[in-house]
Amino acid sequence: MIKVELVQQGVWHMAKESMPLAAGYLAAVTREQLGDRCDVRIFNASGSMTPLEMAVDVLRDGVPDVIGFSVPGWNVRQFAAVAETIKQVNPQAVVVFGGNHVANQAERVLPRDVDVDVVVNGEGEVTFVELINAVLDGGSFADVRGISYREADGSITTTEEQPRLDDMDAIPSPILTGVLPLTDERGDFRYDVALMETNRGCPYHCSFCFWGGAVGQKVRSFPRERLRAELEVLAKAKAHTVVLCDANFGMLRQDAEFIEDFIEVRERYGYPRALETSWAKNKSKVFRDIVRRMREVGLGSSFTLALQTLNDSVLDLMNRRNMKINQWRELAEWLAVEGLDCYAELIWGVPGETPESFLEGYDELAKHVSRIAAYPLLLLPNTDFSDRRELHGFVTVRGQRDDFEYVPLVRSTNHEETAHFVAHPSPAPQLLSDAG
Repeated sequence: MIKVELVQQGVWHMAKESMPLAAGYLAAVTREQLGDRCDVRIFNASGSMTPLEMAVDVLRDGVPDVIGFSVPGWNVRQFAAVAETIKQVNPQAVVVFGGNHVANQAERVLPRDVDVDVVVNGEGEVTFVELINAVLDGGSFADVRGISYREADGSITTTEEQPRLDDMDAIPSPILTGVLPLTDERGDFRYDVALMETNRGCPYHCSFCFWGGAVGQKVRSFPRERLRAELEVLAKAKAHTVVLCDANFGMLRQDAEFIEDFIEVRERYGYPRALETSWAKNKSKVFRDIVRRMREVGLGSSFTLALQTLNDSVLDLMNRRNMKINQWRELAEWLAVEGLDCYAELIWGVPGETPESFLEGYDELAKHVSRIAAYPLLLLPNTDFSDRRELHGFVTVRGQRDDFEYVPLVRSTNHEETAHFVAHPSPAPQLLSDAG
């Protein structure tokens, strides 16, 4: 039997743990398919933990043979430091990086982080099981689909792509299988919020966003019966708030069915009491029906106008002109009539935008919504903006603590430097002010 450790770290500082859903999926499928051939554990690090603290806790119960890190951009350096420690204790340990920030980035990640052996490209559940099987059987990583790895001579090999899952129910639920402990020693729900997925995928391909490129434009849904069962388990654990990790909740007819199940479960158990998600960019009849239904029963949520810009030419560069977001004024007025508040999102520093046009859009938006969250433009991996950086003339700066690329200026087509926006390095959205 080999020891497999899955490491996930929550947001920077929270009173409670963040729910390690990604690690939970990997642990659930590995336990189901490999059984007693490996001992799978989840290490859920808080956002405030240092690499030293993480390394001590990871090694406390034994040295892992395989250790997988779920890597967002804000903690890749901390995880690389922990990987170095693991290799000192067990040079034969297989260190795996996966997640949106490192997928398809092996040519940068592996030479930089020399203690990382494998990078997972795309969805990890099937790939991780194949990888563990290769370790158990002493086989070659060349037969594992969907990875990049370092050869003995230091060269990097990328294997064939892992097909995306069509049957989402093939992944065991970490909630229903008990892989994720839901309550603490006092019997209270142990996480800040309960995370769920009702589907994976995004039908859009926005230039600044990894979502469509990373998980595919085809939307694949989890079965309704499974989702309802997860809601019931969370309700019995007294989870106050469910946050859906969906790209466009309120787009599909099944989303309305999920809300009905949510309401019925809440009426039976008293929990969950609130729902948060990334709402559909195009607000269809399904969305409006869901909003009305939630208002009828007093189900709390916050509604987002994910506009990012009010400039039509910038929308073209963002690949967002096909969205009906130009109807945002009518939608904001409708939500106000329904007695529901909404906030809007903008990104500054986007090609085609100027400080003047950004502020003009901000002022117009402030007439209709109470809050505006303004984000700095980041060049995220696997996005159109990142892949076409030379075309757009981006000049970037790496964050000091994180690994994000911030855009302080953009060069024009004749390579004259044009001061664009100075983005304060912070991975979190910045609320410029209360608008109104």
